[in-house]
Amino acid sequence: MAKRYIDLTYEIRDGMPTWPGAPPTGFVYYRQYHPETGELLEKFRAYQFITDLHTGTHAEAPFAVRGHKLEDVTVDRVPLEKLIGEALVVSIPKEELQEITREDLLEFQQEIRNVRRVLLNTGWQKYWGTWKFFKKCPALMPDAAKFLADQEILLLALDTPTMHPTNWEADIASHTAILEKGVALIENIANLGQIRKAHTYFIGLPLRIVGQGAAPMRAVAIEEE
Repeated sequence: MAKRYIDLTYEIRDGMPTWPGAPPTGFVYYRQYHPETGELLEKFRAYQFITDLHTGTHAEAPFAVRGHKLEDVTVDRVPLEKLIGEALVVSIPKEELQEITREDLLEFQQEIRNVRRVLLNTGWQKYWGTWKFFKKCPALMPDAAKFLADQEILLLALDTPTMHPTNWEADIASHTAILEKGVALIENIANLGQIRKAHTYFIGLPLRIVGQGAAPMRAVAIEEE
C-alpha cells in the first residue's frame, strides 16, 4: 500500500519568525582552511547556525520549566518511544485568544486514552509569519492541560507557539501540568490540516542537544493512501 508523507515542520530560514524579543535565527558564513597548508578551501561552503532553541517547530522537555519533580529531564533524555508511533489529530478550531478548555476535549477522551499521542489542530497556522501568530494565539488552559496529562498521554503537539500568550501564570501552569507528567511536548507543529485522517503515524525527532530544555526538530506524519 502506498504511503503519503506530510512534513509537519516549519522551514528554518535566516531571519525566520521568532517569538518577539527572542534572538534571531541566522546562518553565518565562515572560511575553511587546510589544517596543514593553511590553503583556503574554496570548494566547500561552511556556515554556523545560530538560533533560539524555542524557535520554529521544536520539542520541549521537563527541564524547560522550573519547580517540579521532573525538572532535571533534558531534551536529550526524552524517550524516543514517546516521539514515534500512532497519533490522533484532535481538531478544535479557535481564533485569537480563544480558550481551549477541558470541555473542548471531553468528546475525544476515549480516543485520546487509546492513542496517547495528541496533535492539537486549532487552525492557527494561517497566521504564521505575523506578529499575531505569537501574541494572539489560542490558549490551552490549565484545566485542559491537566485533563490531557490525566489521560496518561505520551506526546502533545500544538500548532501554537505557547500555551497562553498573554497570561504568564496560566502559561506556566499549563506547561507544568504537561511536563511534570513526562509528556513529550512539541510547539509550532505545522501542516496539521494536510493530514486527511484522524489517526496517523507520527515521527518527531529533536536534535540530540545535551543539557537543554528544548531543541529544533523534524516532524512528519505518514498516512496509508
